[in-house]
Amino acid sequence: MCQPPCSSISWPDESSTCHDADVSTALKDFNKLVHEIFLMYVASVHHVAGSERRAFTVRLLKHRPGSPKGTYVKKVLSIDPATWSINTAEIEGGNLAQGFRKWWPTVSLLPKRNQVTVHWTVSYEGGEDAADVIIDQTKDGILLLSKKLEEHILTSGDYPR
Repeated sequence: MCQPPCSSISWPDESSTCHDADVSTALKDFNKLVHEIFLMYVASVHHVAGSERRAFTVRLLKHRPGSPKGTYVKKVLSIDPATWSINTAEIEGGNLAQGFRKWWPTVSLLPKRNQVTVHWTVSYEGGEDAADVIIDQTKDGILLLSKKLEEHILTSGDYPR
């Protein structure tokens, strides 16, 4: 998906003690979960278009005042059950409003012995003036989101494994 002059950055994999199927289900239920587990940053998540839990779903995420992301529209480009990956693109606002021309986050699940490692990659174009700051903020947010997601899966009772 990332073609020159695009850049790509990956973060160290976050290992989870959660069952791989639980993490996969939780990621598909992102619309519901992100508001619950990331309440301090996300004010609301609205389904805009497409079928929930499928590719081409479009969501409007509104962050709370003071969040660096603001409001943005994100489109799910693909969900690949074979590789346990979800590819998305910001299509309006968010990082695009901060000087990036394209911003494509991908999350992949790497199952191993009924546990999972979550691997994040963000491909982007532009943003030369803000890239380092935005990437650091994104990394911090992803690490916090990963930990909050794991905590939710392990304590909510919604995932019985």
